[in-house]
Amino acid sequence: MVIGVPQLSRVALMIDAENLMIEMQKAGLPFRLRAIIDRVREEGNLVLARAYADWTTGSMRGFVRDFQTLAIEMEQLCSGATQKNTADIQLAVDTMELTLQPLAPDIFVIVAGDRDFVPLVQKLKRYGKQVIGIGVKGSISRILAQICDAYIYYDDLVPANGHLAPCPTARPKAPAPVAAHTANPAHAAAFDLLVRAIQSLARRDREALGSTTHTMMRQLDPSFDLASTGFSAFKPFVQAAEKAGYVHVNIREGLDFTLEALREPAETPATPAAPTYAFGTVAEAVESYRQILLERKRVPLLPWEQRRALVTRLWETLAEEPETGVTLPQMQALLQGIAEQHGLHIPEAALQKILMTLVIAKCFGFKGTGDVVRYYNPAAVVEPVVSCEDALEQMNRTYVTGIASECPEAPLLPEALAQLLFDSTDEASVERVGMLITLGAYGNRPECPAAA
Repeated sequence: MVIGVPQLSRVALMIDAENLMIEMQKAGLPFRLRAIIDRVREEGNLVLARAYADWTTGSMRGFVRDFQTLAIEMEQLCSGATQKNTADIQLAVDTMELTLQPLAPDIFVIVAGDRDFVPLVQKLKRYGKQVIGIGVKGSISRILAQICDAYIYYDDLVPANGHLAPCPTARPKAPAPVAAHTANPAHAAAFDLLVRAIQSLARRDREALGSTTHTMMRQLDPSFDLASTGFSAFKPFVQAAEKAGYVHVNIREGLDFTLEALREPAETPATPAAPTYAFGTVAEAVESYRQILLERKRVPLLPWEQRRALVTRLWETLAEEPETGVTLPQMQALLQGIAEQHGLHIPEAALQKILMTLVIAKCFGFKGTGDVVRYYNPAAVVEPVVSCEDALEQMNRTYVTGIASECPEAPLLPEALAQLLFDSTDEASVERVGMLITLGAYGNRPECPAAA
């Protein structure tokens, strides 16, 4: 620990994303994810930010880029008519697992308002954790709001008029001078961060001194480096921001000064450029396919030998299970045990995605009925309804279908897909991929030069 530098609390942010979107839209509020992140960073060092949703649905796909821009982990959940609590369960399980880690967060911020989260909050507090809730007014359980250490209303962070919450102590401002519109573009993001820091301090009833504002800027954005702005000291930096119309600097006796915000920061962070894909060579096509699956479908693809070993052993284990069958969460635990037996260090999220891909591929049926399971149902008792070989083939077909549906402009190149799915371009692998493409009946795909 560096002497003289206060130790920040470790903060974890857990978001029930679909619930937030639904309640936000009902209330007529704009979507401002940055406002939530800034408010959470005021509490300390954000060590984890995770959001739960079915990102493949039309209602959520439009928000994917916003979550990716802010580096929020996106947990994929399968939706269904009876699955409204899937996010609640997964969020609660992951949160409790975090409390048992050696470097567990000190503060948990839960973006949700359901009464179902009350037991989770109670358990966290028994573990000595501070819990902060965030939600939309009118959709919050009164009991949940009462048992949290603090509850923040999204409405207060983002008023219905679409503007970010103003600095409470700010005086009425005159229109920003013309210089604000001609400021160095390289400084604009840093000046916006300066304004956000001033507003964050005001929300906490703290004076925006030069030193505390600089510290808050680094807290809101750990990547901020004053030297990268071209200024050697903080005072010349804020004076440049004043000339650009972002702040007003009140010089005090001595070296210190206070700051006031004169304008609102940019409402949304810069959106990164859309991914570009190339298919001129096998290597380019394979990398593009991986990006399509990761960025659009959020489906991690393990090496073929690992996938085959895990699924094969899972089917063998399920054949040995009693006639009562197993649930999908129990099946995921089996997969975890199989991975450990094989000495494979596979993240739990990747194992969960394998199981979900098997579900999407229609490899399981409800025990006793044979009806195909079409979404992740944690309470249902299920059993395989296809052979192990068919399960592997249907999984691979699901990957190809995901590429074809998520990126219609991408050509389906058998050799590149064989490398992606089977880590091989031998004749047998290419032929298997050709069958997958034929069975998928994708119609006419875009023309593409033959891969070199």
